[in-house]
Amino acid sequence: MGNVSLGFEIDSMSNLGASFGVTRYGLRHNGYPTTKYIGGIYGAGFQYSNFTSTETDNNSYNGSIDYQRFFNADRTSSLVLSYLFTTMPNSEKSERYYSNLPPGIPFPVSDLYSEANTRGTEHTAQADFTTPIGKGQVLNTGAKYILRLNTSDSKYYNVLAGVQTYDPTKSVNYKNNQNILAGYAEYTATIGKFGTKAGLRYEHTWEDVKFILGSGSDFKKNYGSLVPSASITYNLAATVNMGINYGMRITRPGISYMNPYVDHSDPTYIKYGNPNVEVEKSHNVSFVFNFFTPKLMINLTLGENFADNQISEYSFMQSGTLNTTYGNIVRSRWTNFHTFVNYAITPKTRLMLNGGFDYGDIRSNQLAAHNHGWQADVFAGIQQTLPWDIKLSCFAGGMTKKYTLQGYSGGYDFISATIDKSFFKDKFSIGLQFMTPFDGKIKIDQYSRGADFEQSVDIIIPMRYIGLSFTWNFGNTKKQFQTHESKISNDFQEHKSTNQQMGGVGTGTGIGM
Repeated sequence: MGNVSLGFEIDSMSNLGASFGVTRYGLRHNGYPTTKYIGGIYGAGFQYSNFTSTETDNNSYNGSIDYQRFFNADRTSSLVLSYLFTTMPNSEKSERYYSNLPPGIPFPVSDLYSEANTRGTEHTAQADFTTPIGKGQVLNTGAKYILRLNTSDSKYYNVLAGVQTYDPTKSVNYKNNQNILAGYAEYTATIGKFGTKAGLRYEHTWEDVKFILGSGSDFKKNYGSLVPSASITYNLAATVNMGINYGMRITRPGISYMNPYVDHSDPTYIKYGNPNVEVEKSHNVSFVFNFFTPKLMINLTLGENFADNQISEYSFMQSGTLNTTYGNIVRSRWTNFHTFVNYAITPKTRLMLNGGFDYGDIRSNQLAAHNHGWQADVFAGIQQTLPWDIKLSCFAGGMTKKYTLQGYSGGYDFISATIDKSFFKDKFSIGLQFMTPFDGKIKIDQYSRGADFEQSVDIIIPMRYIGLSFTWNFGNTKKQFQTHESKISNDFQEHKSTNQQMGGVGTGTGIGM
């Protein structure tokens, strides 16, 4: 991976910024998993093993350019014009071969080979304007246009006597184009010890789905979303404040959760998307307390998050096969408490703590399912400046299992260390990173249950990570340009999905874009 960023001051009131980044990585894993079925229609049960091999090629390229213009000497009024291009061409090849199968397996088991090629390309154009409108009052406005082009071409091959035969009935070639237009306005004010913020964003999406190959039907749809936010803060003292925040978050289903491609790699388990998934809307209310001094900073947040049409993965049995797909089927309520502490023991030693816990209630009337429980996470670390200005950072942390509608996914733990050294008056730096789970192994535990099935997956992967980074700063590195701190957060990105064939969905928060 690598990235380059450039900054250029045109004159005292305007500047240009540009960046380019690339990430490429490949994964290949071979294995001999053992699958066991027991209980229910399988009685005493049976098991079999097979050879499996998966090879993925993942790529991401992005480039951006930003122009900023200030309109007054105080630089409190400005215009920012931005353009961002991103493309992610990815591919996956998978094969599975069976041998020495036991007699009496009650479902067809056959060798297979598949290829999946996906590409997501995104063009984003954005304009943001900030100006004071009175003493202690600021108005932020902006507009954004996104063109997103997604494609997924998945080919399935039956393998008989070592010969691959293309099967168009199980293959899908699918395109999903989105046009998104959004605008926002946000007002902030400081009145004595009080601070307020209120904003509103409207966005509209036009979606066009086409099936070049596959059983799905072409369709078009468009929908709009109104996203409000508000907050109020009060300064108890020069170093203490507290506030209440409200924000609405939208989760936009992307190609990953809508792609109807059916993964047949397991004879008793299939997974596919749902083109009818709609935008999810959730709300968050939080109380925030901050205390900060030059040596100590403490943040405490108590919040409540709720949604009535949450997008969720769910499973069900049909004709002896476990089906997994997605839908707006969950009503969730989460109460959470989180804290962040940063303490400078000495000028060269700093301690950090970030953690919290949540209690959630998740239910679905459609599936007559209900789950609830506590979950927590904690991360602690120390940063130390050593002789010769060598910077050392050490962190440790972990997370408990996370609850889902039909079960949970296991937690994790890790330790990490980073050493950085700068040269040539901070123009060039080298960093060495190391990370590993506490016992050197990643353990992935997943459990789900339904009205007529129960499933558990346990995976153990030995893992250690070592990374080496180089950073070179050139040009006028001494001069610090005042830049516009945009209230924009891009909430159109996609979540990662557990389905490698499908990708993810997007989510965002705040009034910005």
